[in-house]
Amino acid sequence: MSFKYQAVKIAPNEWLLEKGVSTPLSVFMNDKLYEASEEEMWKQAIWATSIPSVQKIVITPDAHAGAGVPVGVVVATKDHIAPCAAGYDISCGMILIKTPLTSEDIAPKEIRRALMKNVQERIALGAGHHRAPKQVHISSNKFLDILQHGLLALDLHKNILSKFEKTHHAVSAFEKYEKAYNRGSIQLSSLGGGNHFWELQQDDFNQVSIMIHTGSRGYGHQIATDFFNMGLDWWNEHHTKQLKKGQKEQICFPVESDIGKRYLNAMNQAANFAIVNRYLIALATMEAVQEIFKVDSEIFYEISHNLVQKEGDLWIHRKGATRAFPAGHELLIGTDYEKTGHPVLIPGSMGTSSAVLMPTDSKKSLYSVNHGCGRVMSRSQAKRSMDQTDINKTMDDMDILYNGRNVPIDESLGCYKNIDEVLETVEGANLAKVVLNLRPRAVLKGTD
Repeated sequence: MSFKYQAVKIAPNEWLLEKGVSTPLSVFMNDKLYEASEEEMWKQAIWATSIPSVQKIVITPDAHAGAGVPVGVVVATKDHIAPCAAGYDISCGMILIKTPLTSEDIAPKEIRRALMKNVQERIALGAGHHRAPKQVHISSNKFLDILQHGLLALDLHKNILSKFEKTHHAVSAFEKYEKAYNRGSIQLSSLGGGNHFWELQQDDFNQVSIMIHTGSRGYGHQIATDFFNMGLDWWNEHHTKQLKKGQKEQICFPVESDIGKRYLNAMNQAANFAIVNRYLIALATMEAVQEIFKVDSEIFYEISHNLVQKEGDLWIHRKGATRAFPAGHELLIGTDYEKTGHPVLIPGSMGTSSAVLMPTDSKKSLYSVNHGCGRVMSRSQAKRSMDQTDINKTMDDMDILYNGRNVPIDESLGCYKNIDEVLETVEGANLAKVVLNLRPRAVLKGTD
């Protein structure tokens, strides 16, 4: 019998599996999302309960099968690190920019096109090493400084730094990884491909915002790849149960081991890259808004959803899950969010609204919520089964502009779960409350 049907519903939108696993597995889904959840996702979640020193596993409502563990998982361990529970896109995350513009200011298509063009002159799109004409240049020495110190390498005002979940991630012993360095050294201020995006939005009050979704680009992907390969060799040297190359995502190691310390340092380098990358894209965007509209904008908040961090006495792994500290959390003491909790930025699928949430009773979910909608269709399946003309027409009918001749089929509406159901689950489980909805008006994505 499937583990899926052995879980017990303990509250609205909350399920618990204790039978047959050594560690409790908490699943936050409404009935419809739960019934539609994949068997492969459940198999990966069950495997995660076997990670050494694991204390608890949480599955978010947008969860689906990933590499090793689901996308949409939170893993709490005492003294081990599982790189698969941070994933390949280390510190992928969100940043939101607030502008003084209104929906009327961006109503004309030509003004939105002008802004999109100006932004594309400043940031590179796509998965490769493309350079935009006005993209910021980072020297080799500055790049190394960024890897070690994150935003602190840029000498920014404390008012700006306060808008970031973390200004930097500690790198106690810097090690230069040549492959990662060569891939990432020219990619700062670039968006990437896949589900990464730049999006012009208007909120419930017709105020205009811009949301950006990107991560550590080739640098973080290479760090993850290197450590999965090194970790496989390490695992097979230290364990009688041997893993094959195709099982490398199952590696894990003690935090205090040499490879554990090296991974945390390397992962934090990638996280520092990602933070600065989001900042530079936001800066370029604000410059473009100033040039087109002659107004100043500001960063509202920035947050990651693919990372391993020490919280209390546990190592919290979030892969496709967003940290959600409510008011009074010990790690918010002394910050601007001590009395309110910090914002949580949740993107919708291409064509649906995104949202800003504030955490409520998130302790039961390891202070975590979802990171988006969650896929229901693979990229290859989407390309085989969906019609390009219909997809383009849907976006055109909603008056959402996009770059390129066509909307990417594998990122279109039908590829993702219903964002409203996902957010209703989060609110119904009292993990967080939606405080703002953001409707898309124009979107930039990598088209390669």
